[in-house]
Amino acid sequence: RGKNDFLIFKIKLMKYLILILSTLITFSCKKVDNWLDKKYDLNKLTPSTLEDYQKLLDRDDVLNSYYPVVGSISADNFFLVTTDYLTLSEIERNAYTWNTSIETGYEYSDWSSAYSIVGLSNIVLEGLDKIEVTADNSGLHKRVRGSALFYRSFAFFNLAQIFAKQYAPTTLNDLGIPIRTVSDPNVRSVRSSINETYNRITTDLVDALDLLPEISTVATRPSKRSATALLAKVFLQMGDYVNAERYSSQSLSLYNTVLDYNTINSANALPFPNIQSSTGLNSEVLFYAFGATYTSLRAYASTSYIDTTLYDSYSDDDLRKAIFFRTISIPLKQYVFRGSYLGNVFVFSGLAVNEVYLIRAEALARLGRTSEALADLNTLMIKRSTSEQALDIILAERRKELIFTGLCRWSDLRRLNLESTRAVTLTRTINNQTFTLPPNDLRYVYLIPETEIRLSGIQQNPR
Repeated sequence: RGKNDFLIFKIKLMKYLILILSTLITFSCKKVDNWLDKKYDLNKLTPSTLEDYQKLLDRDDVLNSYYPVVGSISADNFFLVTTDYLTLSEIERNAYTWNTSIETGYEYSDWSSAYSIVGLSNIVLEGLDKIEVTADNSGLHKRVRGSALFYRSFAFFNLAQIFAKQYAPTTLNDLGIPIRTVSDPNVRSVRSSINETYNRITTDLVDALDLLPEISTVATRPSKRSATALLAKVFLQMGDYVNAERYSSQSLSLYNTVLDYNTINSANALPFPNIQSSTGLNSEVLFYAFGATYTSLRAYASTSYIDTTLYDSYSDDDLRKAIFFRTISIPLKQYVFRGSYLGNVFVFSGLAVNEVYLIRAEALARLGRTSEALADLNTLMIKRSTSEQALDIILAERRKELIFTGLCRWSDLRRLNLESTRAVTLTRTINNQTFTLPPNDLRYVYLIPETEIRLSGIQQNPR
């Protein structure tokens, strides 16, 4: 069976490399100054200059598209009802029920599309080796090489999340993914170990970091901002929290804008920009990419219902609750996701500042740097919350932190009862009898001892 698998893989890889080269010849690139509008003999066109290779990397329909996401179907963010489940493809049904057998493994577009990214990146890297680096072209040469390394690493990382075991001390010698570093389909692919897989990813990304510009002109191109973010993401997955903190901090030092959800109109059917290209992205996006298209993962899909516990974990005044979800009746009330950063049917598979903040917050917490971790969380949440919600978070933490500390809770109840949205009725049941204390009840003021009343004659508190 191993020979058959290799033959299947070889044929498919050959097909995708041919597809890449044919699309290079027959289609124009959307963001590269009408490259193919010039009067070239397209039948003889082959990339040979740095500009040619940059234009290859500007193929966002290959390099920024259809990243692996099938694992999201196997996760627990949503559920399906039987009638909708039966309408899905076999791949989606298998993923939803965790029936991911090897017989269907090579049919995943996640696999083939990711290795198309790898193949095109390798074509560029091999071409660069044939171009002499001079003082005049060194800047472009670095950018193109760094970009190709980034794209390939991002594809490898995503593939490893689906097709290899989790990185752990006990799995380092287990099978990882095929690490293709040549474009020639005649070179046999072999699976690297998990340790080799992640070593290749991190080593190439560190090399890319030294080559890339700080800022990219379009979000489909990598930059130091996105490379440091990706390194942080990879090291977090590896459990290397020192490096996860290191690179997330580097990324945030370069760019840390967080989108203010108070400015998002939740009344829109799709709150975020309705786009299928890199134009019109929100200010958080560091690197634009979308995932493979599956029916159950379409934004605004009316058949994939958000897990009820997950939905209920958002407070009612959490801005994300109104922005991310819409309510439908089937006839029971359910919720569907509509908050993709792409605004359309695709899963956002790129990198954004919000994730970088959460990476650093977790890394800091795991390293015992709690106050810094909470500061990062607050930085993110202040843009996700109204002032009222922020106050609710503080008050909830106050109660948990100051439990049995003097009269703190009692005093808080008294003052918060003056606010209708925070007033509470206390209830206790003793011996099958229920007792209540409504907000602002006279009993929130205790009676003065009768002895003092008799001796001094002061007035008793009313009842």
